[in-house]
Amino acid sequence: MPFSPNSPFSNLATQQDCLLQYEHLSLVDIIDLLDEEFSDYPAFCDIKGHNVYYNEIVRDARSVAKYLTSVGLNIGDKVVLRMTNRADYAVACYGVILAGGVVVNINPMLHPKQYQWYLKQAQASFIITETSNELRILSQDELNIAFYTAIARGEKLKTRLPTLSPHHLAIMQFTNTPSPSSKPILLTHQNVLVNAMQIREMLDTHIQISRETWLCPLPLYHHFNFMCVMWTIPLTGGKTILASPRDGEGFWQCLEDEMITAILGIEPFFAMMLHHPDITKLYWDRLKFSITGAMQLNKNTIEKWKEITGSEIFEFYTLSEASAVIASNKNNDQINILELAPETQHQIIDRKGYEVSVGSTGQLCIKGPQIMHGYSSNRHEYPFNSTGFFKTGDIVKRHPNNKIEFIKKQTDSIFIQGHEYFPEEIAQLVKRLPGIDHVQVKPQLHHQNIDLVIATQNQSMDKNTILQWLEKNKSLENDYIGNVQIIDTSDHQPPPTPDISDRI
Repeated sequence: MPFSPNSPFSNLATQQDCLLQYEHLSLVDIIDLLDEEFSDYPAFCDIKGHNVYYNEIVRDARSVAKYLTSVGLNIGDKVVLRMTNRADYAVACYGVILAGGVVVNINPMLHPKQYQWYLKQAQASFIITETSNELRILSQDELNIAFYTAIARGEKLKTRLPTLSPHHLAIMQFTNTPSPSSKPILLTHQNVLVNAMQIREMLDTHIQISRETWLCPLPLYHHFNFMCVMWTIPLTGGKTILASPRDGEGFWQCLEDEMITAILGIEPFFAMMLHHPDITKLYWDRLKFSITGAMQLNKNTIEKWKEITGSEIFEFYTLSEASAVIASNKNNDQINILELAPETQHQIIDRKGYEVSVGSTGQLCIKGPQIMHGYSSNRHEYPFNSTGFFKTGDIVKRHPNNKIEFIKKQTDSIFIQGHEYFPEEIAQLVKRLPGIDHVQVKPQLHHQNIDLVIATQNQSMDKNTILQWLEKNKSLENDYIGNVQIIDTSDHQPPPTPDISDRI
């Protein structure tokens, strides 16, 4: 289906050098597109087969926007979305964007203290949250109104919505779990729109406009899923089925009933599917491809998935600071060999800052229109080098033709007294002890010892228990252990540090 001549997307780019023609647009233009081009097409479907159409989503979103504007939401104000997967997520998200607000996605399953940590960091003016299966809009001024009541009131208002530019802020997202090292990232309309277009271009040969039905089992608050479901899939008029294995038999019945052509998942989801006895009973002939992000794919998973379904899983290299995606292996036959997204420049540098040659490894630095506006807090280090490239902290291998291969995080290995250790392996070992929530492994100055920071609900946990466990498993010489800080999380307080930087 072609776009109408008057649409700003009438010449949707299929060549890598055409993305810049869309940089003058904002996310409002995508939302308008949904109403103008895909009005009568289904946008979302639940496990019971109930469809919600694009015109319904946009109509209600405009009402939410007018209501929020009428009660004092200003351009740039933060609005927290604390919701499970449902079509109303899109209504709330688009409503905030249309009103000029900044969407802050938060995991609805967080403990109350973790939730309060996010609220403090975001400095949100409004919250759209689920309470006893009911959506409500809250504010610091004691506003407390049912979401659907707000829609009904907004529908009657004549409020004029603001005009937004590509450089207005649109999204705030965090790099990892609540902790002092968690970095609040600010993304503009341009960042998000361009990255949605980049993902669309990378999948261009596989997608038919308004013909794809996507299965989405991942939470919408996750940045990769959010980018795809809220922006990229709508750009193609696709339909998203919001179903999860947690839905039990309803999930598997949904797989039987719906003609799914694409799946958005991550490694554990595909592995779980492959181990389920019903996977071979399903009809997979309509499935064209699947995509995954956030973590590397296991080769066995990819091969087994293709053997059973007859379709490929394409890997996307994601980074919160890059809106979501910076590379994919969609055009490559080799697993984990990635091609950069359109309009994305890169450098691969050694420890002295010099570019490495083909076949060598170094830190990946990237530049492109999808790279974040910045962090919202000045306490975080400046992440750009002297030439304006974002320093990812990821170690990659340079391949010919500007392709890259992810090797590890820069912090994945540390040397203590001449011996190499992998912090993640040590952290995972400590986590096997009962009641351990989070572990951080970090070297002391001059790399003479390793310090451990452990968050646990086990009030009897002490340093001797940790040392005996490590000695029993021959993971680390006890002489190399320095400070062991144990933090009691029995009252569900947020851990002060993440395990290891998890840029997903």
